[in-house]
Amino acid sequence: MTKRTKLEGLQPRRKRAGMTQAEMAEALGVERATVGMWETGTSWPSARVLPDLAGLLCCSIDELYEAPEETEGRIATPVCGLVRNDKTAPEEGSA
Repeated sequence: MTKRTKLEGLQPRRKRAGMTQAEMAEALGVERATVGMWETGTSWPSARVLPDLAGLLCCSIDELYEAPEETEGRIATPVCGLVRNDKTAPEEGSA
């Protein structure tokens, strides 16, 4: 197994999704500079953020650590969209 120094798949997948660092940061509730640091390997996202990050980019958490060309041809069933469990959100059907 190769030791990764950054999330190899983050920047290419973000660009493929047509998102800026600022848009991704807003969706995840972090600063734009934080996304930049994740992309360069200066810092890493917390375990709390990883599921939302993968969901936002419609990929698995594992795929964030690999360059897109490394995952081509694999069959994956990603969960798309933010998966944050927000306890403050109203329950469905309640008013």
